[in-house]
Amino acid sequence: MIRIISPAFRKLKSFFKNIFIGLKHLELRKRKIVDVIPCAGYYEFKKDSDANDMTVQQYYRETYNIHIK
Repeated sequence: MIRIISPAFRKLKSFFKNIFIGLKHLELRKRKIVDVIPCAGYYEFKKDSDANDMTVQQYYRETYNIHIK
């Protein structure tokens, strides 16, 4: 695994920043990568104001039936 502070991670982050990608689950809509974070599947957020925190992994499984690691 690449460490966050490692030169390899910084190089990877720099390479992907501002690249546009097509998202197959959203009818090939293009989105720009604005940041790269380690273990993004475990990143937690609030889906809406009344909801509990959920991970990106849980959101994709429940919303799109896509299992990410």
